[in-house]
Amino acid sequence: MTIKNPLKRVIAGALAVLVMACSIPANADFGGYFGGTDIVASADTAEQSETIATNQAKNTYTGTNVTITADEAGDEDGMYLSGTRSATISVAAGYQITKVEFTKGAGDIKSFTSEAGNVTYSGNVATVSDVNAQSLTVKGSQLVQIRQVTVYYEPVSAEQSETIATNTADSSAEATFTGINVTITAKGGGDEYGM
Repeated sequence: MTIKNPLKRVIAGALAVLVMACSIPANADFGGYFGGTDIVASADTAEQSETIATNQAKNTYTGTNVTITADEAGDEDGMYLSGTRSATISVAAGYQITKVEFTKGAGDIKSFTSEAGNVTYSGNVATVSDVNAQSLTVKGSQLVQIRQVTVYYEPVSAEQSETIATNTADSSAEATFTGINVTITAKGGGDEYGM
């Protein structure tokens, strides 16, 4: 047997292996031959955070997905919050704020107030939790300056559900059953079996 053009045979063999490798689907199951290195694609559903310094003489502070707009420009101690001065924290479309931590620069952190969520205080930090909205407005009952804001946010779930009991005895012409985000009006009322 004579080998003519051995380089051509090596190239042909390499191309055959390459063609086979390219034709294998990404989710092929090789029974663990490759140590569990299957390719998995998933959406980013994890909570993310951004910390933004707010101790500059400006009204708007921006991060990657976060914007903070203050009524009045701050200084080296932070943006101003008071009964007449507020700030709005917002995240990009498709996200919702879950929690925000505000670090005091000057003033009494316990004068800090929020329009939504639950406010707790620890040292120089006020934390607003359970926000679950795209934006949040905060202010102070007295003057307080905030030098740093950490915003925690996550993607908004496209699929949401709610269960509403409709087996209330209401024989009026129209019965209304109300949930958190849904209201059902039933013409003809309802009884203990439903509407």
